[in-house]
Amino acid sequence: MPHSLQVHCVCGGFGFPVGTASTKRVMLMGRALHSAGVAFRVWHLGPSSHSENTRRNGVEDGVSWEYLSPKVRRPANRWVRAFYFVYGCIFLPFRLARLRRDICVYVYYQGNMIDLWALFICRLLNIPVAQECCEWWPGTPDETRFIRWMYQNIMFRWSTGALPISKLIEERIKKLARSDYPVLRVPVLVDADEVSRERNHPPTTPGADQPYLFWCGMVDGYIRDPVFLIQILGEVGRRYALRPCLVLAGPCSDAVREELLSVAEAAGLEQGQVIATGFIPEVELFRLATHAVGALLPLWDDDRSATRFPTKLGLYAAACRPVVASPIGEISHYLRDRETVLFAPAGDESAWADAVATLMKDADLCAQLVDRMQSEVLPLIEYRSVGPILKEWFVGLYQKSSNSRRVLKQRNSVVC
Repeated sequence: MPHSLQVHCVCGGFGFPVGTASTKRVMLMGRALHSAGVAFRVWHLGPSSHSENTRRNGVEDGVSWEYLSPKVRRPANRWVRAFYFVYGCIFLPFRLARLRRDICVYVYYQGNMIDLWALFICRLLNIPVAQECCEWWPGTPDETRFIRWMYQNIMFRWSTGALPISKLIEERIKKLARSDYPVLRVPVLVDADEVSRERNHPPTTPGADQPYLFWCGMVDGYIRDPVFLIQILGEVGRRYALRPCLVLAGPCSDAVREELLSVAEAAGLEQGQVIATGFIPEVELFRLATHAVGALLPLWDDDRSATRFPTKLGLYAAACRPVVASPIGEISHYLRDRETVLFAPAGDESAWADAVATLMKDADLCAQLVDRMQSEVLPLIEYRSVGPILKEWFVGLYQKSSNSRRVLKQRNSVVC
């Protein structure tokens, strides 16, 4: 291992160090490596959509970052926003060329033009590069010909190795890549300490002073989940005469909030029974999670759910709350029904209503679920536990790339 190996993350579009699930994954990957003695730096292309991000560069929890766009704040004009990304892409090669010795690049972009650009630059500069793969876009409604081409022909051929988040994604990568292509599956990550300490502080969200169920995520991007959960609440009320609130924490536009309230009214819910917080500070997110009656994690019988490992599971586990989920994808490899979780089939309103009612009425079972989640699942996804494994993998990636360059030089010398 080079004595000063560094990992440089190329990402952007979601903000840093404040943001949503993507920001958190990058941060915890960096903190995991930092805890194992490997320096981690973030190059953020483009501006931030979160007003809390104001500094162009800084260091937090051992992770350093810098914006390569002209300004941090996201401009309203879409052409100016596009220029900010182009500006960052132009400067990226110069930054990497200056620091090319003893580094690996970790590309968080997946299947888009910036992913292609970053992989091309690293290939040109002979820098070993790890491809993040926490989503699998081919086969989903968001698929394009370009995305499919990137996944099938570029992402796992131009990169030196890949970091899939789930077993199914790992299997698909191995079918597309060469036989000796390095792959390391990294699950959802969480800092249990920063979540659990908020149990001593009640949430300040209006309406959260009464019993509530909790869901977090991109409400605008996953509206199917909140709509389903609202309908479940209506079923629970009709069949079990239980009236908990539902707190939906995450970015939510006014138009979507109005749509959810209309769904709640149609489901027979009372006014104020559904609370859509919109984007909230991370501390408030942790407080809402730790003070909820239970946490909800619906998934669907489709390819996107099958390949996913939702980040919210880490938060739910660290919050010490009982969980109702669907046994889809990576969730089914980590959790066991009525041992660490209450499982209900995807999209089955009746089964979900039964599971939610059990969560609210059976305190002894819920305590057992929480205890076993803490002892069996949380240690597997606590970020410090993956630090040494990540370090070893990146060192191997660097050495593999160095050996390949050495062999190439020897061949060129023989030819000459």
